[in-house]
Amino acid sequence: MPFILAVRFSEHDRSIEKIRYSLDGVIVTRVIDSLDNNNNVIRKWNEKEMVLFKNKPIFMKQNIKLKALDQMKNKTLFISNPNIGVIDT
Repeated sequence: MPFILAVRFSEHDRSIEKIRYSLDGVIVTRVIDSLDNNNNVIRKWNEKEMVLFKNKPIFMKQNIKLKALDQMKNKTLFISNPNIGVIDT
């Protein structure tokens, strides 16, 4: 699949951002590589983050976005009838 790759280097935070576009201009993937204080590479893409040391992964985490549960609506399951058990005379 042909694509266009855009690479941006930021010296301020020592990161490289790689964005892959389809030929229609739609972003296919976006990866950000940066260095931490121990010169480990931190790679972020989608909701994942991986720490690499000497090109070997040493830590990986994935953020999971959960949808909040809808609050249950209080539905009346039964209606009390005060006339039940009353004897008419």
